[in-house]
Amino acid sequence: MMFVCFFLPALIAVAIYDNLYKKRLKTKQVVYNYALYNVLINLITNVAIILMKSGEVVLNEERFTSRFTSKYLIIAFLLSIFLAVVVGYIRETFKFEVTIEKMKVKKDEK
Repeated sequence: MMFVCFFLPALIAVAIYDNLYKKRLKTKQVVYNYALYNVLINLITNVAIILMKSGEVVLNEERFTSRFTSKYLIIAFLLSIFLAVVVGYIRETFKFEVTIEKMKVKKDEK
């Protein structure tokens, strides 16, 4: 159950982003988006669980009872919907470009 909790919500977020913004993503973009959503969703969910549960570590198998798993999945699925919309909006609204130009240096200036 732990693997489902950690890896399924990011798939949902990628699918929502793809359908909401009508993007046909290439395989490389899908992998990057999946990794981004996976890190964000699990980080935020773990921080929320740690803050609610007196600072205990979430990543052990003993804590993943059916009740805990359902709570984790509810938080993670809500986050996957929210983050897909927010990250998609940011990507559609703002554009960030980096250009690197090679400058010629004269031998005298070295």
